[in-house]
Amino acid sequence: MPKKPRARAIKEIKDVVARTDPEVAAEILMDAALKVSAGIKSTPLERQPGRVVHGLKTPWTHQDLVKAYGVMTFTPDDTMPITISGVIYQLIAGREMHVPKKVYDRYREVKQQQRDMNKSFPTDRGFDTYVLPGAGALD
Repeated sequence: MPKKPRARAIKEIKDVVARTDPEVAAEILMDAALKVSAGIKSTPLERQPGRVVHGLKTPWTHQDLVKAYGVMTFTPDDTMPITISGVIYQLIAGREMHVPKKVYDRYREVKQQQRDMNKSFPTDRGFDTYVLPGAGALD
């Protein structure tokens, strides 16, 4: 709704409420609020993932992750588990996966960390295992 018509509508409603009996105005406003909120789809407070209710944290589900991040389709190079907010996804190498985008993002982070780790360990000493200096002589 454009700003001017919205502001004008709010002013008109306030004027009507000011001229109406407070009990009747409260009933009209409550009825209007219920009608508006019925048209709004929302998650009940007790079902919002991560929210603490009665001392217990509401767990995330696959549906919550899909709703929050959308779905991504990709084919991983390696088989590995990825955990996002307590939900575990088993990625299988060479198989097309349909997972929340957050899982794909975490998979890419892990792959980048593996590449960075491989760069940091030199293999130019004639063997594939890098021995830290001070670890002692190899026998």
